[in-house]
Amino acid sequence: MQIILSKKARRDMEQLTTATAVRIEKKLRWFAAQENPLAFSKRVQHPTQMLFRFRIGDYRAVFRLEGRTLEIIFILTVKHRRESYRDINITISYVPAMPPDAKNRESP
Repeated sequence: MQIILSKKARRDMEQLTTATAVRIEKKLRWFAAQENPLAFSKRVQHPTQMLFRFRIGDYRAVFRLEGRTLEIIFILTVKHRRESYRDINITISYVPAMPPDAKNRESP
């Protein structure tokens, strides 16, 4: 698999210390070299996209899969765990929840 960093992920990496950035890059290369890198990831709950994340110490690399055969891991962001889901959670919080009885209501 191939790993591509988005502009935002590159900026995130630039803000990290050199040692942390090197450790994350090394781990991302390790994930890409595995036969099934998704075995080391978890799905991020998102209303519109299938997003995943890798755990790298206290940092999270949030990504989506690209390509017809899912051969590209496109890293969207690399953040400390306390910050990593902030943008995603804001998006989720604005999605209106459907009332439980909405399916049973008849339209006027």
